[in-house]
Amino acid sequence: MGSKIGEVNSLDTAGAVFGSFAAGFLFIPWLGMQKSIVALSLLSIGMGGIVIYFNPHTRKMLKWALISLLVVIVMASIAFIPRDFDFWRKGRVPGERLLYYREDAAATVVVREYPQGGRLNRVLEVDGTDVAGTDYMLKSTQKLQGHLPLLIHKAPEKVLIVGFGSGGTTWAVSRHNVKRIDTVELVPSVIEAAARHFTEVNHGVINDPRVNIKVGDGRNFVLTTQEKYDVILTESIHPIYAGNGNLYSREYFNLCKEK
Repeated sequence: MGSKIGEVNSLDTAGAVFGSFAAGFLFIPWLGMQKSIVALSLLSIGMGGIVIYFNPHTRKMLKWALISLLVVIVMASIAFIPRDFDFWRKGRVPGERLLYYREDAAATVVVREYPQGGRLNRVLEVDGTDVAGTDYMLKSTQKLQGHLPLLIHKAPEKVLIVGFGSGGTTWAVSRHNVKRIDTVELVPSVIEAAARHFTEVNHGVINDPRVNIKVGDGRNFVLTTQEKYDVILTESIHPIYAGNGNLYSREYFNLCKEK
């Protein structure tokens, strides 16, 4: 009995480890959050059906009755899955449109367009937080973040930018006579969304031969890179949100100083 319990616990632990890996690195990147939940639910229902079918203590008629019930539940569940991001539309303003939606292992990225002041503005959201956009305040912030540090430095040649957003800060830096611009962005879909929907902000800076966009954690990049930079600056990343405080710590600024 003890060995059987040990085997069950071992399988349970192995399944938990594999499940956590598969969710973050396989299911969500390939299927997205919603489809992953549906797929895992169907898998669980299917496994239940297999157990019922091969259970020697279950009568034949009852087996087929239970399996038929499972099939009905599955079909009904699929029929009632919300279409066209109905969940996203709740509470949005009239005339607002969803232009982009992607789920990465690191975050969910959304681009939405909405009418304001007689024009259409676009905003880039990461996990529900506005990080960049086309309205005056957001564009001005990104430009200032790019221009001011380079105006203070006498002759910058190599610049590191932590965070890409809509690409406005990287574009502002590219207006100066620098030789190399390295931009580190944590979420791959942010780069894709900026290239598709924010060209009026970044002016296609991704295609600038001086610009090197790297996917990864900005703080870890600063910690591990062997490169030396004349200017290191951070995009408009607010410290109140989870994980962003690391870019405002004394330790982080000391790391930047060493580079």
